[in-house]
Amino acid sequence: MVERRIDEVIQTVDALVQVEKTVGEFYGSCSEVFTQDSEFWLKLARDEFLHADVLVKLHEMITRKPHKFGPGKPFPIAALRTFIAQVDSERAKLMAGTLTMYDALVAAHHIERTIIEYKYLEVIKTEKSEYLEALDNLAVATAEHRKRIKKKMDEYRKSLSMQ
Repeated sequence: MVERRIDEVIQTVDALVQVEKTVGEFYGSCSEVFTQDSEFWLKLARDEFLHADVLVKLHEMITRKPHKFGPGKPFPIAALRTFIAQVDSERAKLMAGTLTMYDALVAAHHIERTIIEYKYLEVIKTEKSEYLEALDNLAVATAEHRKRIKKKMDEYRKSLSMQ
């Protein structure tokens, strides 16, 4: 029973790795399309890929020391797959040229808000402080992304109203 639950946690962590990579790819594509704001998007993309790396390391730790981890809040992997499909859909719109800079910012804000609201990172429980700190850092980074994106949205909206 415990082994099966740890397997579910590992599968969820793997899906979270894919979430982070997919979001990073979306932001990377935004940097290519919106070249005037390329650095803004590239920083977000780099952060997402770093988040994926942290989760890969967490997967490795869970696999090596499963007794140090336990299942947290259950989260259906199907929901993560749906989320990935939504991000891929936004990226397809971007590449087709139907997403404006503001639309991309709205999509990015929604992505970060969804990650925070659904508390994806609460699927894992552990007493090990270094793992808890890594998960907390991911949550803080996601909240910071949301703030940066919101600020950029406000700046962009303001610049449009001045034209």
